[in-house]
Amino acid sequence: MPGGERLAAARGWARWGARVATYLLPPGPAEEEDLDRILCEASIETHYAVNRYFVRENQILDEIGRLPRVPTVIIHGRRDLTCTVDAAWALHRALPHSELIIVNEGGHLASEPPMTDALVRATDAMAERLA
Repeated sequence: MPGGERLAAARGWARWGARVATYLLPPGPAEEEDLDRILCEASIETHYAVNRYFVRENQILDEIGRLPRVPTVIIHGRRDLTCTVDAAWALHRALPHSELIIVNEGGHLASEPPMTDALVRATDAMAERLA
């Protein structure tokens, strides 16, 4: 079993992430928490955060011309506190052939029902478009 400070920090990170990343999903019951999962997720997430997600500032927008011109749908939750709507708007503007769908009741996670619905609708529409 990991040390108390490490586990407390991982639990704190998980609580913070749950509050920031979810909008409509209820938090899981604390008594059923999987300590190994919490520790692993906190370790991976902090590794990415410390390394700035392995993407330099504005790298995606700076290198947008390298992307092929393919049908693109950007789905973004209006209540996403992790990735802001203005970032989705900037990406949409940089990809003039893209479609931007803002999900009013959506947050950050694809597993939130409004986000899942929007993703399924967009996938179905893209399948029809490409058929």
